Amino acid sequence: MRNLYRLLPFLLAVIFSTELSYGAYPLVRNFGRTAYGGGTQNWCIDQDSLGRIWVANRDGLLMYDGNIWRKAYLDNYGALRGVRVDTRNNRVWACGSNTFGYFEPDARQGRFVRYVSLTGMLPEGTEVGEVWRIHNSSDRIFFVADFRIYEYDGNHLRVYSSADKITASAYYKGHIYICSSGLGLCRLDGGQIVDIDTGDADMAHAAMMGVYDNSRLVILTSFDGAYEFDGHTLKPFLERYRDYMVSGQGFSLAMRNRLLAIGTVRNGGLIVDMENPDAAPSFLNQLS
Repeated sequence: MRNLYRLLPFLLAVIFSTELSYGAYPLVRNFGRTAYGGGTQNWCIDQDSLGRIWVANRDGLLMYDGNIWRKAYLDNYGALRGVRVDTRNNRVWACGSNTFGYFEPDARQGRFVRYVSLTGMLPEGTEVGEVWRIHNSSDRIFFVADFRIYEYDGNHLRVYSSADKITASAYYKGHIYICSSGLGLCRLDGGQIVDIDTGDADMAHAAMMGVYDNSRLVILTSFDGAYEFDGHTLKPFLERYRDYMVSGQGFSLAMRNRLLAIGTVRNGGLIVDMENPDAAPSFLNQLS
């Protein structure tokens, strides 16, 4: 189960490419670091229209075309935390340690992409921080750091600060939603971070957020199970697996089509068929 919670997004790229039989163990091809030539930690993954896999790795950007692995670096050679493919302009948005920007094709010999940082648009001396997540709307890109949200519209860069550490984020129904260690669930609205009343739910320890079926914001917490939010009401989500999530400590969340995957720190992970949520899930608790 070593590093399963860090590798979960990578494993899902293979798992989600096939249909799962109820209760069956999915076929998984495990790429070790000697195969892909990067660091031990893989934080995020995306796929482009050509089927290529892009991975945010501790050592930089990894790309797998089904045959060979390639690697590229950030401008500061730091850890890469997030990637998001943008087919509209042939870019791969990226963020990591004290930087955010994008990779674009580079025809020069020996290089397949080059990195363009956007941090030069910030005032000199600005501490960027650790940038973890990338979200996009039809005309904007959002980079979410530990204490800031950076909004880029192609010409201008806006910065929104949080007094408390941001632990999770998602783009849902035209807004950026975050969970912070102080306020819990919040929404970026009119340039202000506005907190949302969630009752007794422990949103201060949210681990990850995602949007399911374009209708529900799913929030996985570390110690209080999972919740769903429709823009107005918060209620428990997948309650039958709450003990599993709480005892294992919720860590990661991924969704594609009818499948939803949850990763934990201590109990491995599970995949639920949302069209038949009462069926036995597929457990990923014996991977190394």
